[in-house]
Amino acid sequence: AGEWTPNDELMGAVVDALGAVSHATNEEHLALVARVDEWKQDPEFARYCAWLLAYGTDDGLRQQAGLLLKNMVKTSWRAMPPDVAEYVQMTVLSPLADPSRHVRRTACNVLSHLCRHVELHHWPQLVEGLTGAISVADDDEAGAHVLDGGLAALRVLAEDALLIDALDSDELGRPMDVIIPRLLALLMSPVMGRRRAAVGILNYCLLSLPTALAVKMDDYLAALAHLSAHEDNPTNQALVCRSLATLADQHLDRLSPILDDVFAFIGASCGPDHEEEVRMEALDFWGSFCENVVSAAAGGWEAAVRESLLPRLPELAEVLLASMVYSEEQLADLPIDDVDDSGVPDRLEDIMPRRHKAGDDDDDDEGGAESFYVGGGGGGGPGFEEDSWSVRRSACEALEWVAVAYKDSLLEVLLPMLNARLASTGDSFEEWTAREVGLVALGTITKGCMQGLQVYLGELFPFLCGLLSDPRPLVRGSASWVLSERLGRWITAHKRHSGDPKQFFEPLLAALCGALTDHCKHVQRSVISNIATFIEIAGEDMADYVEPILEPVVACFGFFQAGNELLLFDTIGTLADAAGDAMATPAVVGMIMPPLVQRWNEIEDDDTRLFPIFECLGSVAAALGSALFEQAPPIYRRCLTLAENTVINVHAARAIGEEGPDLEFAVCALDLVGNLVEGLGPDAVPALVEDSGGTLLPLMLECLAVDMAVNLRQSTLGLLGDLVHSAWPFVAPECARFMPCVADGLALGGSIAAETAFRNGEKSDLAAAAEQGVETYLFNNAAWASGEIALQAGADFAPFAAGVCAAMVPVLRAGSEKYDKVTLTNAAVGLARVSGACPAEAAGVLTESGASVFVRWMDELSQVAEGEEKVNAYHCLASFCMAQPDVAAGSAHTFSQLAECIASVDEPDESLPDVLAALLAAFHTHFGAAWGEAVSGVRPVSREKLATRYGMPLA
Repeated sequence: AGEWTPNDELMGAVVDALGAVSHATNEEHLALVARVDEWKQDPEFARYCAWLLAYGTDDGLRQQAGLLLKNMVKTSWRAMPPDVAEYVQMTVLSPLADPSRHVRRTACNVLSHLCRHVELHHWPQLVEGLTGAISVADDDEAGAHVLDGGLAALRVLAEDALLIDALDSDELGRPMDVIIPRLLALLMSPVMGRRRAAVGILNYCLLSLPTALAVKMDDYLAALAHLSAHEDNPTNQALVCRSLATLADQHLDRLSPILDDVFAFIGASCGPDHEEEVRMEALDFWGSFCENVVSAAAGGWEAAVRESLLPRLPELAEVLLASMVYSEEQLADLPIDDVDDSGVPDRLEDIMPRRHKAGDDDDDDEGGAESFYVGGGGGGGPGFEEDSWSVRRSACEALEWVAVAYKDSLLEVLLPMLNARLASTGDSFEEWTAREVGLVALGTITKGCMQGLQVYLGELFPFLCGLLSDPRPLVRGSASWVLSERLGRWITAHKRHSGDPKQFFEPLLAALCGALTDHCKHVQRSVISNIATFIEIAGEDMADYVEPILEPVVACFGFFQAGNELLLFDTIGTLADAAGDAMATPAVVGMIMPPLVQRWNEIEDDDTRLFPIFECLGSVAAALGSALFEQAPPIYRRCLTLAENTVINVHAARAIGEEGPDLEFAVCALDLVGNLVEGLGPDAVPALVEDSGGTLLPLMLECLAVDMAVNLRQSTLGLLGDLVHSAWPFVAPECARFMPCVADGLALGGSIAAETAFRNGEKSDLAAAAEQGVETYLFNNAAWASGEIALQAGADFAPFAAGVCAAMVPVLRAGSEKYDKVTLTNAAVGLARVSGACPAEAAGVLTESGASVFVRWMDELSQVAEGEEKVNAYHCLASFCMAQPDVAAGSAHTFSQLAECIASVDEPDESLPDVLAALLAAFHTHFGAAWGEAVSGVRPVSREKLATRYGMPLA
C-alpha cells in the first residue's frame, strides 16, 4: 500500500484546483466544486487526498485535502476498494507527527472518522503507533511533535468508550498498561498543553476505568491534588474540576477518603476570583456529587458520604447564591431599569420563532438541568437562553441537586438567607439583585424541598404575586417563573386534592393574566411564556378557564410587538392541547380565529414567523374539530399552494445545481393539513379534500419520492394515515401507488432509527436524537399509515401484507437493543392491524421468522398504553389468532406469551371481553388434552385474572 505513487498530471490538476478555491469567483468556485465532485466518483481519488495530506508541501492545501478525505471516509468508506482503504489507513498515520499543528489536527479529524469504520484489532499499526508516540521523549523538537500528535490522536480515540475498552483488552495486548502510566507522568509536565491533553484524556478514561487506571487510582488522585494546588492555567483548572466531578459521578467510593479536601478546593474554585470556565466546572461538581448521593441513598450507601457535606452546607449555600447573581455580560442584554418599551418595534433579530414544549416532566423529586429550559426562551425563566450555559445557570442546577439530596437539611440553612434577600426592598443594584436571586433560589429548591416549603406557601403566595409588580423588570420576570413553572405543579395538585381552586389556582391565573399588560417587553415575554407553561402543567384542569385565559391573551394582539406576539400563538396552541374540545364553542372560535386568520394572511409564504402559526393552528384545529369547518377551506388551500410551490422550487433548484428552498414550510403545511383532517373528522373531510381539485394526492406522491428529504416524507406519511382514517374512499383508488412509498418509509425509517439511536454500538440519548431530526419518526408514520390502510382495505391489502409484516419483524426482533419505545409500539400495533386484515400472509412471515419474534410482539403489545389504539390492536390480534391458531399455539411458550398479553389489559373496552373470551375458548379446544401444559407457563396471577375475567379454564 505504501509503494503507490500518484499520477503527476492528475496530482497537478488536484493541487491547482485546491489552490484556486480561496480566490475563485462564484462561478469559478462552482466549476471547481463540480470538478472535485467528479474526481470523488473515482475511489482512487482518496489516495490523492491522503498523499497530499501526508506529503504535500503547502499546509493550506494539505488541510483542504484532509477535509476532502474526511468527507469521503464519512460518506463512502464502505464502497472503497480494500487496497485504497489500506493505503488511506497507513498514510494518515504519518501527518499525526507533522511539525504543523494544523496538519496534525486535520489528520486527527480524518482518524476520528476512520475509527468509526475500522476496528482497532484490524489496525495494529495505529495502536503500535499511538503507544510509541506518547512514549517518545520530548527533549527535542521532532520528539515533541510526535508526542503532541500522539496525544491528539489518543484524545480522538478516548472520546469513544468502546475504543477505550478495546485498548484495555487482552486481544490488543492491553495498550492501556503503557498509556495510563505515561498520561499520569504527563500530568506533571512543565508544558501546559501536555498537562491539558493528559487531564482531558484521563477524564474520558474515567468513564470506562481501564484496569491500569483503577490500579493507579491513588497516583491519579495525588496528581490531581498537585494540580489543584499548583495549576495556573484556567482551562487546565477547569479540566481538573471536571475530573473531580467525573470521579464524584462515576467513582465516588474512590473519592470519599479525601472528600473534605475536594470540597474545599471545589468551593474555592466557585469563587468570583476564578475564570468563568473554572467556576462552571466547579459548580457542576456539586450536581454530580449530590446526584450520586441520591442514588447511593436509594441503594443503602453508608451515611458518612452524605453527611460529609452537611457541615459545609451553610458555606456552600452562600457560594451558590453569590454565583446566581447576573453577570455584567448578561445584564448588558437585559432590562435593568424599568423602561416602557412596549411601543418600540422589535428588531429583526429579536423576532425568533421558537417552539414551546415543556415536555412531560412528572418527576417531582428529581432535579436536572432540563428544568431550566422550561418556560425560558430568553424571558420565561430566570435568565437562561435555551442554548446558553453560564455561572448563574450552573449554580442553579447545583442548588437544585443539593436540594434534592439534602431536602430539609438544606432548607433549614437556606431559609434565613432567602428571607434576608427577599426582604430587601431597596432599589440599589445590590438590593434588587439580592431580591431576584432570592426568588430564583426559592424556585430552584422546590423540587427537593417542596414538602418543607408547603407550610410557608399560604404566606409566600401573595408575597410572590405582589412581586409581579416589583419596580425591577427582572424581578417581575423571575416572579412569574417561580409562580408558574416552579409552584404551578403543587398549586394544580392542591386544586385537585382539595377541590378548592380559589385559594391558589384561580388567583395565580388572575395574577399572571393581569401581568400581561406590563409595559416592559421582557416581562411580557416572561409572563406569556410562563402562562403557557402553567397551562401545560395544569392540563385538562384548564378546560374550565378557557375564556378567562383567552380574553387577556387575545387582547395582547393589540399591543405586543412582533417577537412577543409569536408567543401568543404558542400559548393559544398550548391551551388548545390542554383543554381539548372545551375550546369548541362559538364564543371561543369567534375570539381566537379572527386574529389568527389575520396574521395567517399577513405573513408571506417564505417568512419563518409562519412556523409558530402553523403549530398553533394545528393544535386549534384538533381542539375545535368541526367547529372550524367554515374557516378550514382557505387555510387548507394555502397549505396546498405552499407545499406545491416548495416542491416546484426544489425541482427547479436541482435542475441548475443550486440548493433548494427550506422544506420546513412544506413540512409544516402538510402537518397542518393533517391536523385539519384529524380535527374535522370523517363527516367534513371528504368535502374539504375534494375542494383541492384532485391535486392533494399527486402532491403527496411527489413529496414521498425517494429523493425527497426524510422530514418531508415523514410528514406526508402522517397525512396519509390521517386521510385513510377520515377519507378512505378518497384515498382508496390510489392506494396501490402509495404502498411502495410506505414500504420505502418502513425500510429507511427503521434503519435510520436504529442508526440514530445507537452510535458505535452504544445507546445515545433517544430524546436528543428525536430533537435533532425527524428520522426516528419516519418508520413510525409509515407503520401507522400501513396499519390504517390495512384496517380500511381488509383482505384487499393482501398484495402488500407480507412485505409490510417483513419490515416490522426486524424491528421487533432487535427490540430495545436498537429501537426506542415509540418505534417498537408502532411496529407491534402495525403488525397487529395487518395480521388482522390478512392473517394468512402475516402467518407466513411470522412462521418463517420464528417463535422469538412472536414472543417479542406479544411483549410489546402488552406494553401499549390503555386506550382506543390498544383495543383496536387486540381486536385485530384476536382475528389473526382465530384464523391462524398454529402461530400462537406453536409452543407452550408462544401461547403463554399470548395469554400474558391478554392479561395485560386492565380496563377492556366493552366490546373486547367477549372477543378475548372466545379466543381463549378456541385455544382451549385447539390444545385439547394438552391444555394443562399450555397454561402452565402462564404466571399464576395472570391465570387467575384470565379465569375471572374471561372464563379461561385453569386446567
